[in-house]
Amino acid sequence: MIKNIFVLILCLSFFCTEAGDWPFQASEIPQPQEFVFSEEDISFDTPGGKITKVKGQTAFYKLCDLKSFFEKSLLELGWSKEENNSDTMKFKRDSSTVEIQLTESGFNTIDILIEFVSSQQNQV
Repeated sequence: MIKNIFVLILCLSFFCTEAGDWPFQASEIPQPQEFVFSEEDISFDTPGGKITKVKGQTAFYKLCDLKSFFEKSLLELGWSKEENNSDTMKFKRDSSTVEIQLTESGFNTIDILIEFVSSQQNQV
């Protein structure tokens, strides 16, 4: 019985940790399935706003499907597309911008780099 409780707590803490790793709110940027973080992620506040960079990989999608996932999801969340080329997508919403770079890498994985910048608007 105690062993079962320990295993349950261990499993729950694992899932809570994984869900908490995504630095964006669901209303900002959706998380792709099976996203694996690299150790190069940064997030900090500046007097001008918030800057977050996330880098990772996923093997769940084909490149075109992942582009469609981000484009459809972000447009539904009120982002407008600013630019879209072969490997970079840029979106804007209010005073925030997001740039997503997708690159095919070995072993059927896609490298993902997301840069989110939220500028604070001064109110008088």
